[in-house]
Amino acid sequence: MVVPLYNKEATIVRCLESVLAQSYSDFEILVIDDGSTDNGPDQVLALADPRIHVHRQANAGLSSARNTGLRMARGEFVAFIDADDEWQPRHLEFLLEGFEYFPDALLVGNDLVEARGGEPEEGRRGFELPEADASRDGVDYHLLRDYLWTLANGYFIFSGSSVMLRARGVREAGLWFLGSAEPAEDVNYWLRLSRVGSMVYCRYLGAIYHRDDANSIMNRVVNRALPVPPFLEEVEVSSLSSRELGHLRRFLRREYLKKAYQNRGKPFSSREWRIPGEAVSPGWSARLAYAFIRFLPGWIFRPAMALRRSLRQ
Repeated sequence: MVVPLYNKEATIVRCLESVLAQSYSDFEILVIDDGSTDNGPDQVLALADPRIHVHRQANAGLSSARNTGLRMARGEFVAFIDADDEWQPRHLEFLLEGFEYFPDALLVGNDLVEARGGEPEEGRRGFELPEADASRDGVDYHLLRDYLWTLANGYFIFSGSSVMLRARGVREAGLWFLGSAEPAEDVNYWLRLSRVGSMVYCRYLGAIYHRDDANSIMNRVVNRALPVPPFLEEVEVSSLSSRELGHLRRFLRREYLKKAYQNRGKPFSSREWRIPGEAVSPGWSARLAYAFIRFLPGWIFRPAMALRRSLRQ
């Protein structure tokens, strides 16, 4: 498995301990130190487990670190975990089982749960799929026949810490993480992979995605307005069917309006009107909705946000 590491001394031991506690234990751990300036790499070496190997490189970003690990990996399969996340004990076991059920799959991903303040949220997300294609120990496996449908309905079902790839298959397909797609490099990768191979979703809550790191790409607060992330970097939109294009438009419009709310109170930039992909222009109705959300007084949204918080508790 591949663990990108950059200045995560506070969480890297927790992460690796969850890996070492897996029910399936025949693996190598490639920790890709992406130019850390803290004591994280020393903490890794102090674990003194022969399965752990540290590779150091100059700081080049998360996508580069993942690609380095993907190139170096010697096994048939490669799983990823970010240095601030955790795995549940049977995570690898169920991912490998998924490849046994679906021998042509390029990706198998487990369900995940978010954690705030160090504690995982209870229950699973309200995400319904058709009847399972396979089951084991009460855990369902679903062959994803339309990944874009999940995005269109607001579900980011995979993360960089919840998936396993068929290493040779993705390398032969030329599938590498794109630094130019950050902070959407994960979704961008799944989109490109879905065009060349099959993906499997497992309902086991195998990954714990921590949202507490203020320096993470997802949590970092910036003082400038940003556009919708480049989800479509190197995605061949022209190859999509009309139904898939409909799902893609719905997804990007949802992200467009989400960005309008995130940009509130920041200086306006013409870049923020942009939405990735000529074929999925938001249109004037979406632009008007964007302006409505972006510039109306904040008190208008407070009741809705309060209701949302209460429903999450």
